[in-house]
Amino acid sequence: MPPDCSGGIPSGVNEPPSGSGRPGRGAIAATALGAAALSFAAPLADPDLPQHLAVGEWIVRNAAWPRVEPFAWTRAGNPYFAYSWLAQVTYYGALALAGPLGLHLLQALVGAGAVLAAVRFARGRGWGAGVAAALGAVNYAAMAAVANELRPEQLLFVLVPLAWALADSAAGAGAPAPGGGSLASSAAPPSATVGPATSAAPAAPADVGPRRGMGRILGAHFVLGCVAANVHLFFPLTAAPLALRLAGGAGGGRRRLLAPLAVLLAGWLVSPYGLLWPAVFRLNFAPNALLLRPPAIAEMEPGFEAAMDVAGAALIAALLLALPWLRPLPAERARGREALVEALAWGVGLVLFAFAYRLIAVWWLLSLPAVGARLRAAAAALAGRRRLRAAAVLALA
Repeated sequence: MPPDCSGGIPSGVNEPPSGSGRPGRGAIAATALGAAALSFAAPLADPDLPQHLAVGEWIVRNAAWPRVEPFAWTRAGNPYFAYSWLAQVTYYGALALAGPLGLHLLQALVGAGAVLAAVRFARGRGWGAGVAAALGAVNYAAMAAVANELRPEQLLFVLVPLAWALADSAAGAGAPAPGGGSLASSAAPPSATVGPATSAAPAAPADVGPRRGMGRILGAHFVLGCVAANVHLFFPLTAAPLALRLAGGAGGGRRRLLAPLAVLLAGWLVSPYGLLWPAVFRLNFAPNALLLRPPAIAEMEPGFEAAMDVAGAALIAALLLALPWLRPLPAERARGREALVEALAWGVGLVLFAFAYRLIAVWWLLSLPAVGARLRAAAAALAGRRRLRAAAVLALA
């Protein structure tokens, strides 16, 4: 059985984030700006971009979503589903409004978003700003290894880290606090002292805070599901954080995750193809020419073979392969059922990557908490060792 490769239960749920001073915020800002600059400078060279722009233009001009092949005469009359329509319409709108500059600006926003989404996840777990910035940087590097040019798949590296952050929030919402009550209510500031000439407002019910917090979490899951289901066919990955927590958790914590999962699934139905998802997946994943061996396109080549030809991909694959043998801090080490579930998720990602290079995205996004936990352990090991820490920063850059 492989060693524990999970990120463990978030140790920072009950503690304020550390490292939130100016240097930490500066590291996060510099990482996000650097990612934005690199993405802005990347060429608009993805071979699928013209098709995305054409589909976006077709949807805008026809005020409809295609269900029959609109372009290829070789498939005339066959089913066609523009499942990435939201990204495609956005691309076309940016091009129509600002020309190629608009598309470069979109690339920059997505690059910064990949950093900030990972930062949001890390800070929600109480990890320091330096660890958060490092996780944002490697999340951006993983995105660049999969899709360095503008394409809908890039948005997975924004949406799935946010899904991990929301899953952590859902697991903590309404959970018992050390002094009684709930985490949400215990975090509320104490009320001001009421003097003799003033009267206190009626006390709110004890569970109002948790209910409001859970309401926001449910709303965020619904919006996340709506967006994900309209930008990429891998949108089911947004359910992975909740599903893995449900499979590995226990007791009341598992029950708190059922409502967010149901709301997320409902968000997937808010799509022009919401009631047609079985047909969409059957059309795209049934045996076809793209799945044949040897593969017809580069991104379907076996992962370990193709990774050697893509800048940075070999490093990301090496990091993922090393996860089971890099130990997290004791407080974040998963045990028992949770460790088994996380190890199985890592193994599934490994098998998928071995089959097709593009599926490194799945392996990476399933392993994101484990990567963050190892980065935190590395930061703890480097604490007080300035030269080693500087070398690590240079290596990451």
